Amino acid sequence: MPPLVDYTDSDSDSESASGAPEAVPEKSKKAEEQKKEKVSDLPPLPSKFHDVYTTAPRRSTSDDPSLHEGRKRQTPHKQGTWPTHVYIEWHCDSIEHNTISRFVAKAGQAAVKVSPTFKLNTHLTSDLGSDLPLHLSLSRPNTLETEQKVRFMDLLESAIENSGIRRFSIKFTGFEWVRNQNATRWFLVMKAAAATVKKDELIKLLLGCNRVFEVFNQPGLDGLGSSGFHVSIAWTLEEPTKELKTAVERALESELSALSSLALYADVVKVKMGNAVKIINI
Repeated sequence: MPPLVDYTDSDSDSESASGAPEAVPEKSKKAEEQKKEKVSDLPPLPSKFHDVYTTAPRRSTSDDPSLHEGRKRQTPHKQGTWPTHVYIEWHCDSIEHNTISRFVAKAGQAAVKVSPTFKLNTHLTSDLGSDLPLHLSLSRPNTLETEQKVRFMDLLESAIENSGIRRFSIKFTGFEWVRNQNATRWFLVMKAAAATVKKDELIKLLLGCNRVFEVFNQPGLDGLGSSGFHVSIAWTLEEPTKELKTAVERALESELSALSSLALYADVVKVKMGNAVKIINI
């Protein structure tokens, strides 16, 4: 994919043969300033833009953990099947991003004091340094057959529409460690709950998703643990010890107020099938 921004040639091209920088005409300076002003006035990218480039290109036809910092698929990929995940996505603004980055940094610093080789990886940034969205899962990473995709989406859309749920906000109540089903990764998460009077929106969405997956003999998302719903902010391949968990908990005690000030607004549910993302409005 070509870059979205073109870059100038080497800096050496802007210098004269004598090595001194060439003088820039005043008219050119004004034109450059006007150009920068126009760029800064550009509107933000539409939310659907993020779905176009949601997945990095595949670098291997088999599951190769070495290409993914040691991570392994919970369900090995099989030709003709579609890994399917239902979730609520969160594109953090700069303030939210900085706040959560601080949580991860504090947790990581506390962890290495207990175990110097412990590595805590952020979910906020890609390997190339670009910002990534966070998410709250409403399903396990299940697998559908090609002929099941359309019916699955029809049933899921109906389930969400008939739930009576409308756009709602999600609050965060604390930090916790959660492991994946195969105990191959551990996650530092922010515990989540619907910030409404009834507080049952997330439960209704989860039950609806579970019922639809059951139609296709796929397991629902049960056994969420004591954390319940959550947003993962960092991960590690090494199981945290009790001492390490305690150290991280103490380091994050001073951040509970900042955590409670965060809010995720849920107005769509996203369904990722393979590399495609479909949107269901709430």
